[in-house]
Amino acid sequence: MLKSAASRLAGEVASATAAPARFKTAGLTPVLVDASAHVPGSCVITGNALVSANVTLGERVVIKAATQRVELRPFASIGESAVLSAAGPHAYSPETGLPNALVVGSKAVVGKRAVLSSCVIEEGAVLGDDVVVEEGSVVGKGALLDAGTVVPRARYVPAGEHWGGAPAKFLVSASAGHH
Repeated sequence: MLKSAASRLAGEVASATAAPARFKTAGLTPVLVDASAHVPGSCVITGNALVSANVTLGERVVIKAATQRVELRPFASIGESAVLSAAGPHAYSPETGLPNALVVGSKAVVGKRAVLSSCVIEEGAVLGDDVVVEEGSVVGKGALLDAGTVVPRARYVPAGEHWGGAPAKFLVSASAGHH
């Protein structure tokens, strides 16, 4: 299930142009930032990163894409001081067999000081402040993570569910209407 969610998101392509010189590239792979994205001067973006149309980054956001891609889909919003990284020299983790890329889906909201590492945040998901999502995890479409939630490595938070705690636990289904 984790691989299918990551594969589904990995197939889309966003339009962007080469980023300003203040962003660092990894080898021949440029940082691509759409002209409509809001990227404050205090942000640091390195490596294989794609910041799509109408993405909003808060102050002091750090995006580190070593050899794998960090991709922010249209209208995603990343809170100040968040750290997003795609690690590993391989496309798939030898430990989990899951993609090492990091994808934040369209209209997803990531809170302040969140730490995301080689994971997939699907469309419309909302992550509170100080959330940690570890390698190989997927947060499903429209899911909600409370502030301070820690999603351990290789976990799946189903679409529309509300989770919280450290480690993350199911709280309620969004269809129950208890947000």
